[in-house]
Amino acid sequence: LETTKLNDWEREHRKNQKLSVAELVRRGTKIETNINQGLAVIESQRSDQERSDSAIAIEDQSLEITECFALAALTYLYVVSGAYPDPLELKDSVSRGMDVLNTLPGQKLLDRVVWPVCVIGCITSESKQELFRSIVTGGDVAMC
Repeated sequence: LETTKLNDWEREHRKNQKLSVAELVRRGTKIETNINQGLAVIESQRSDQERSDSAIAIEDQSLEITECFALAALTYLYVVSGAYPDPLELKDSVSRGMDVLNTLPGQKLLDRVVWPVCVIGCITSESKQELFRSIVTGGDVAMC
């Protein structure tokens, strides 16, 4: 939601020729910090889960699903803030998002992460599109 608000703000200020790049960066950095703090909490919780050796049922993939959304939000933020297509941060968020999507057990969870799949898939570089297709089709690339 905050990234969408930033996108609206940026468009409005650009249209009125009053865009301050410094303000765009400041606002974007604040959102990025919040998302990264949330991702750190997820990573900490995942470490706790792994230490307890608990088996995770398909129905209990909330960490991975939340992480997918957070990484997609981060990817979207980088696009809104003008980082597309080159910066390392954008490539990293897409790569991490693909890694998390790849850990989801089976195709049953993909319907829970449609928005992240769309965002990450749209920004995936040409060299990684085949890998992305494989992830979202469970290896059956002919489905795409």
